[in-house]
Amino acid sequence: MPSLFVHADVSEYMKNSEVYSKYYEDDYLPDDTKNNIVFRDDLDGVYLWQMSIDEIDRSLEYNADEEYVGGMYIQKAIADDLGIDTTAINTQEDFYDLLVKIKEGGYTDDNGNAVYPLGPKYWGGSVDALKYIATGYDWGVSDDYNLDENGDVKHIAETDHVYDEINFVRKLLDEDLMNPEFFTMDSTRAEEVSKNHNSAIIADVHNYEEIVYSSEDWIPLGPLNDISGDNKEVVRGKSGRVFGHLMGLLTTMKGIPLAYNKDMQEDKELVFDAIDTTKGCLALFTGMLKTMRFNNARMEESAKHGFTNATDAADYLVNHNVPFRDAHGIVGRLVLYCIEKNIALDDMSLEEFKAISPVFEEDIYEAISMKTCVDMRNTIGAPGKNAMEAVIRAERQYLKEQPAL
Repeated sequence: MPSLFVHADVSEYMKNSEVYSKYYEDDYLPDDTKNNIVFRDDLDGVYLWQMSIDEIDRSLEYNADEEYVGGMYIQKAIADDLGIDTTAINTQEDFYDLLVKIKEGGYTDDNGNAVYPLGPKYWGGSVDALKYIATGYDWGVSDDYNLDENGDVKHIAETDHVYDEINFVRKLLDEDLMNPEFFTMDSTRAEEVSKNHNSAIIADVHNYEEIVYSSEDWIPLGPLNDISGDNKEVVRGKSGRVFGHLMGLLTTMKGIPLAYNKDMQEDKELVFDAIDTTKGCLALFTGMLKTMRFNNARMEESAKHGFTNATDAADYLVNHNVPFRDAHGIVGRLVLYCIEKNIALDDMSLEEFKAISPVFEEDIYEAISMKTCVDMRNTIGAPGKNAMEAVIRAERQYLKEQPAL
């Protein structure tokens, strides 16, 4: 898209800034950053600020292909060795404690070198990796802007909040918890470092499929205090808001008398907000569905431990002439036994089944398998394959008949 580029020398403004004035102090910035990035010799003290303005403003348009898929990933072997739940690392304190544990673990990479607890982004060093490793220190609600205690709009650089993020990073560097080339490593070396497992945690994998989807060596970590939250959680929460508007509107309409009495002026806010909320949820889900991948083995294993097949065990008993009232009690004993042993129904031996009821035979395992549990449910709205394929055909036909948007 054609853009207009505007450049300006902002060095004088930096000298008068509470934060950026420190860039001129000795030893505040690393030498490489100060001399080769912030103040380049060829610019003779000028600090250029560049702004690009798109010829056509598309900032409010959603394009799933441009959605950013990334975040921190940790070596699965290290996570398993430490026995951590990677989804439970949600605060800066959790993250720091994890880095310390990794350092104390004495892990080595494929070449026998000591592993850095935190390494750079998969495609090279950059300051924007802070988006994931220091989220807990975020100030802004919109491009680093927020309201201060006096109600004034300020950028994070105009507040002391920026020092929290800076001090956290310095702490990681001082304690050797972060690769010293975190911000400066070139893309080739960063990729090599990741593939050699020299980083216990990759600060951001972006959307590199060989890490995110094609490798079992790495698993997602966090996120840290993610303000926007997981997309599906956001949509789940927003659904209550939309249904609330529906109930409000129905209540208003139900109370309308025979003659219009200005009641319907209350419908506008509810309808418009519900539409805006739903459109936003659809945009979130479009991006999520476009990029999501399924770990079928993990999903099946998780499904086994929720006793979703307990009903099928009861059906098995009923099909073998056990009255349902008795089958219900037998299955209850099975579930209690599994909870005490911390196992799933599928993990019980035939002898264990028979100890609770002699009716059970070898065919119980097929009857309570996840495949059977799903395939046997084929009513409208059920998860059975035939039922789902019928719904998909109907929805595809519906979309086909709709006019192009």
